[in-house]
Amino acid sequence: MPAKALGLICALVLSAPAFADSAFYAGGSVGQSRAAFGPEFGSMAATTVDDKQTSSFALKLFGGYEMTRNWALEGGFARLGAPTVRTHDNATGAELKREFRASSLNMAVKAALTPTDAFSLFGKLGLTRNFVKVYSFPEGTAEPTYNRTGAMYGAGIGYAWSKNVSLRAEYEHFGTFGRDFRMDPAAPGSLSLVLWSVGLAYSFR
Repeated sequence: MPAKALGLICALVLSAPAFADSAFYAGGSVGQSRAAFGPEFGSMAATTVDDKQTSSFALKLFGGYEMTRNWALEGGFARLGAPTVRTHDNATGAELKREFRASSLNMAVKAALTPTDAFSLFGKLGLTRNFVKVYSFPEGTAEPTYNRTGAMYGAGIGYAWSKNVSLRAEYEHFGTFGRDFRMDPAAPGSLSLVLWSVGLAYSFR
């Protein structure tokens, strides 16, 4: 149902007549992702969790079509870093490190309030295709991959530096990556990821 709803909104946006403020735009952002690991990563009888690294450097590329100053359709691709879990086997003492390299391909409707000509407050709601691949160390351990589709949302503030160049700071929640391995032994485990970032956009006006 969310996919159908977003598809309908996209169709309405793309079929709408041209407006004076309409323009295509593209840009990039850098920031920090924060992970929250699922409950399955708690210490268990066979293993003990020694450390969780939940913050990672992240990059994002985005582009979209701005119908008016208040409405846009925006797509993006984000590399969300590699949150890490370190554990050891309670029986043998063997250590295991697992990196969850995550990325998101997403599309969202963006709505903005423009209290002044330069500043804007915006929110986003859309769909994301989440990808996560697990790299285990020492090498030779299984490296599962898991993809899933879900909802994403975000909010931020923008500043128009000039007619073509704008700055933005935003928060985005990409939902769940992976799947609980207690429910699916082939899954890598679950985590949710958010991104805090600052970026620069160029409008082709």
